[in-house]
Amino acid sequence: MKKILYYAALVLMTASVACQQKTNADNETSGNGGEAAGKESILVSQQNLTPTFIQVEEGDWWKKTDADGFAMLHIKGADVLAAGIQKTHLEHIHVHVNDDVYVPLDQEITNGGVSVPVRIPDGEFSVTACYSVQQQMSPDGFGLSLAEAPEGVRLYGVSDDYGYKYFDCYLQVPDAFTLTKVEYRMGGGNWQPLEGNGCSYSRLDALLGNVYKISVRPGFQNVSADVQLKVSGEQHGIFRILWENNTSKYVDLEKSKFPAQAIDGETVVAEIWTLEPYYLSGVSAPASTGVQLLQRAYVRFTMPSENVTVSLLFREKIPVSVSAGANIESVQLYSYPDIYSGVPVERGIPGDKVYVLAHANAGFKPCEVSIPGGDVFTPTHYAYDYYFFEVTIPEKATSLSLGSKARQAWTVTPGTGVWMNAGNLFWEGEDVGCTIEIPENQQIDKVTVLTSGGQAISFTRDVTYVHFTMPRDNVSVSVTYKALDGGTVHVQASFDADQYHVYSSTNYNWNFAQGFDVAMGSNIYLQVDDYYGENFFVGIKIGTQLTVYEATMDPDMGEYSFGRSIQASADINIKVGASRNSVTF
Repeated sequence: MKKILYYAALVLMTASVACQQKTNADNETSGNGGEAAGKESILVSQQNLTPTFIQVEEGDWWKKTDADGFAMLHIKGADVLAAGIQKTHLEHIHVHVNDDVYVPLDQEITNGGVSVPVRIPDGEFSVTACYSVQQQMSPDGFGLSLAEAPEGVRLYGVSDDYGYKYFDCYLQVPDAFTLTKVEYRMGGGNWQPLEGNGCSYSRLDALLGNVYKISVRPGFQNVSADVQLKVSGEQHGIFRILWENNTSKYVDLEKSKFPAQAIDGETVVAEIWTLEPYYLSGVSAPASTGVQLLQRAYVRFTMPSENVTVSLLFREKIPVSVSAGANIESVQLYSYPDIYSGVPVERGIPGDKVYVLAHANAGFKPCEVSIPGGDVFTPTHYAYDYYFFEVTIPEKATSLSLGSKARQAWTVTPGTGVWMNAGNLFWEGEDVGCTIEIPENQQIDKVTVLTSGGQAISFTRDVTYVHFTMPRDNVSVSVTYKALDGGTVHVQASFDADQYHVYSSTNYNWNFAQGFDVAMGSNIYLQVDDYYGENFFVGIKIGTQLTVYEATMDPDMGEYSFGRSIQASADINIKVGASRNSVTF
């Protein structure tokens, strides 16, 4: 157990800390603070492993030693700590001078920085500074050490003189060296892979970095004994990457990122900002690299054990336009179906999509956008009386001129508690959908759908969802409520909690796995999410009546989810699974 010096380090003044360190060094002196008894001090290297967190003084600071051979190394905050070093940051700062480690726990903070007293050794020495981000010290904490490691692998960001709750530090490896396996063990326990559930290792620089970030927090809990690491890896090479056609004609060179070299076996990702009116249509590289073009903005491949040439293919976007047909008041092409996220466009990419925003004159609704003699596209309600049309540009098109049409439409007026699913305008024969909101401790008594002349319109209702066919007339939808009938029913769900999240926005405290009771006749909005982005099915049995639903995929996010109102008219059993058969019971 590492209780060594923790409270002392927090309480002792700077002079006491310096005195203790000098005593450990047998009162030897070095540097230019006086005549050194040993060899001349020579700084071989100085490095900062975490430049986004701290800035470390460079130059001849190490020559300014006092009579006892100590020099002050000044450290201040960098980008992440731009507001300056605070008292809470001090335990995260570690300065390694050869085999000695200095942590400025009790140093004064001045001008947003801290000066760390370090003893300058005789002869050659190296200085390594780092900021261990998530790591925390504790008087009841434990230590971390390397039990087995290839030559040249060093551990930074921890000190043998302190105890820690868990570890968030660094391994530095030789250039082009790749770690293939890292294991840990606590006390006399078994070796475990440093992967998942609070444990990880990864390069700070994915392409060339010789520093790995190490996290040791098994189960996201504090460690319970001293921890050892066992490290293995392979020596690789660094090879050059030549990019073709990445010129200022096609690419914003300031924003784009084109790696010039990488370690073989590592994944290379280039970020490409293409200038108008061009687009990135393809990429070529040796087949062994597995090169991919992603979202026309990223090139990804695996670095081979040789220099590689990657060729970018750019093409010019084609002109696109849309004309307003009869009774279309306004029409505009957008890059995305939202006037805030998207921008108006006049050019497009063959095979990609553009979006037409249309608004019609009073008494009409946009009904179609079409390619003359080709595909016809239907509307999706956007807001108020505005509609978007998703248009796919033909692959072989050299230009595209779209037409638009509107049809006579009538209005649906919702009453209190009625919400329209797709606006208020509908043409004759169109399916109309609306959702009924149910107040707490009440249930739906009656839904009424009437024309402007008072004629009743037939409709279907599934709990809170109402559908009917639009007549050639304006329509009103209203709802009345009544009190619940009394009594309770039980709700229970069966599902893999590691795969699915089952919950309800009606009451977030409901635990579907354990089950709960609700008032009979009440409404529950059931929601299911999949943690891994996979499709799934939901089986809902109310009493003896089973209905199976398939999850819905979000086309923008690629994620699957389910949401539906159900009425607790009898006991409810729910199953969630990967197939229809698995939820049929």
